Amino acid sequence: MKPSYEIADIFRLYGDQHRKTHVMNDEQRKVMRAIEVCRTAQLGDHMDTCNNCGANQNSYNSCRNRHCPKCQTMAKEDWLASRKRELLPCGYFHLVFTLPHVLNPLILANRKLLLNLIFSSVSGTLKTFSADPQWHLEGVPGVLAILHTWSQTLIDHFHLHCLIPAGVLSFDKRKQKIGLFMPKNRLPAQNTFLNIWGATPTVLQSQIIVYWQSITVKSFSPTRIARMIIKPRK
Repeated sequence: MKPSYEIADIFRLYGDQHRKTHVMNDEQRKVMRAIEVCRTAQLGDHMDTCNNCGANQNSYNSCRNRHCPKCQTMAKEDWLASRKRELLPCGYFHLVFTLPHVLNPLILANRKLLLNLIFSSVSGTLKTFSADPQWHLEGVPGVLAILHTWSQTLIDHFHLHCLIPAGVLSFDKRKQKIGLFMPKNRLPAQNTFLNIWGATPTVLQSQIIVYWQSITVKSFSPTRIARMIIKPRK
C-alpha cells in the first residue's frame, strides 16, 4: 500500500525552510535536492514499451541517488537476496557497537579516517574473542557489519550493526566449527546473545589504541580517545 506522503513530499513542502534554519553540508543538500526532484519533470522523461503488447507509457527519470528510498528499493532487495544465499547452517547473533555522542564533532571532521577506525577496532575485537580458547571456538569469525550514522530521530549517532554466525572457520581453513561464544564452564540460558560483554569494553579499547597508532588526528592521543569511547562499567 502506497503511503499518503513520501519523503520527497516532505522535502518539497519543508525543504526550503529547513535549509534556511539548519546547518547542512554540501552532501546533505545534494541528497535532499535529488530526492525532491526524483521522478519529476525536472529530470526529464523516457518512454517505456511493453514487450508483449507494445503499449507505451511515459515515465519520469529517477535521480539514482543511493539515499533515495524510491531508487534503491530494487537494489536493496537484490542485496538482501544475495546475503540470504550466504547464510550458514547455524544460529546468528546481532551485536551493536555504539560510540558516544561526545565523539561526534571529531568523527564529522574526520569521517573516512575515524569510520575506518571503527570498523577495524570492532573487527579486531571479534577476532580476539573468537581466537580465545575460553570462548570455545578458536577460529576466524564471520561478520557482516553495517554502519549507521544517525538515530531514529535523525541525529548523529555512529554505530555498527553486526550480524555474526555462531561459529568460526578453523585457522587452517579446512573446516567450520559451529558453537557459541560461551565459556566452557557455563551453559547458555538462551541461544540469542553473546556472553562476552563483561570483557568487550576493555578489548575494544585496546583495539582502538592499536589502530590509532597508524593515524593522526590533531590534539587527540590514542589513550584520550579510548577513554572517551569506553566508559568504565559501574
